Amino acid sequence: MLPARTAALVVRRALASPRDVARVHEALSAAEVPLGAALGAALGDDRWGVVLLAERRAVVLGALVLRWVRAVGDAPDAAPATAWIERCWSAEEDPAVVEALHDAARAEAEARGIERRIEITLPRLAEASAEGAAEPLASADEEPVRTLAAGVIARVAASAGAPTMVTLWSGAQAFRTRWATDRGGHGWTSAGCVGSRETDDGDALRFDAATRVLREVWLTRPGRVAFDEDVWRAALALPATPGTLTLIAGDDFALPAMDVGVFDLGLMGYVALRAEAFAAGVLPIARWTALAVSAEMALLFDEGGRWSGWRVLDPVARVRPMGWPDVRETPPEAGEARDALTVLLYDWMCIDAGARVRPDLATDPEDIAHMVSLRARTRALAESAKRDGYDAVGGVAADVAAHVHWSWGFFRVGE
Repeated sequence: MLPARTAALVVRRALASPRDVARVHEALSAAEVPLGAALGAALGDDRWGVVLLAERRAVVLGALVLRWVRAVGDAPDAAPATAWIERCWSAEEDPAVVEALHDAARAEAEARGIERRIEITLPRLAEASAEGAAEPLASADEEPVRTLAAGVIARVAASAGAPTMVTLWSGAQAFRTRWATDRGGHGWTSAGCVGSRETDDGDALRFDAATRVLREVWLTRPGRVAFDEDVWRAALALPATPGTLTLIAGDDFALPAMDVGVFDLGLMGYVALRAEAFAAGVLPIARWTALAVSAEMALLFDEGGRWSGWRVLDPVARVRPMGWPDVRETPPEAGEARDALTVLLYDWMCIDAGARVRPDLATDPEDIAHMVSLRARTRALAESAKRDGYDAVGGVAADVAAHVHWSWGFFRVGE
């Protein structure tokens, strides 16, 4: 019998058997991959992708999540265009295990005729010796430091006992995260906070004056929309790091909004980045850290510890009509109404970030046809959703309709 260390390393696709379900659950939980209740059903259907297991003598040494991604704009039944390695995990960060998993992933993609692959989640096995690697921000027994703006420094402390924070997408205008205990308040900010000054078009990070712990976040959608699926996926693939942001320098500061917004057609995630970070592309972003502010929101820091972006997962699930008290918990229900809202929000954000002709100054109806069409769709969805009892969808659509009317200048034409 071969010794355990010399036994063959086997990589195979995980199946829907109870044994494999348990193994995948254990392996992906160790890799901090979110898991749904229907894991067994997912393993039994490879249309979304596959989970690969690396084993030696029936002991799981690593796992890889491989997803199939259709091209932007393709029909739901179209063949996938990209194979995306969402996560590769090795129990001991063994290079041989990682290499075997990636070889198997490439074989799975090639067997399906997928030539384009994204491999952005390789474990940082040789980070210390990598050329140009950044110096560590702190030693192992110190808390890492983060730079929010010039002269504004925070540290990431252990999150035990920290107040729970909740994220809402208020009227689909801005993403707002607050302590759950503050959500019954009737103001945009809580009393007793230090940090960002309020601005019309910037972001805000405000900290409790007594504890210096992050208490509320206000993140504005950037004024520019860009389309780069690789960058978007790189930012979403960053594992969420737990911790509480505590201000240690700078009590009064202003934060400009991020420069570029990146999102997908189905609004599975919204990513906002500084312009230079977006221009740098996938590889630098893959080495960033994502500090979890809430279950849905994370602040993104580059290798030097500078705040360079943020992301929100499944933003449509957090969208709510504007208004107070800020305690509405009923999300848009799955179904046709939510699907219609998702499409509407995508189109609205794209048009809202682009150059627009003022309706009363348009000399050619074609110049504003897309704006008029979206205004009509928004009004219709607001009315039909409220009539059919989909209050969350109807309320958000009404908020967008109000934005279109006032911000786009339709009030000038008297309609």
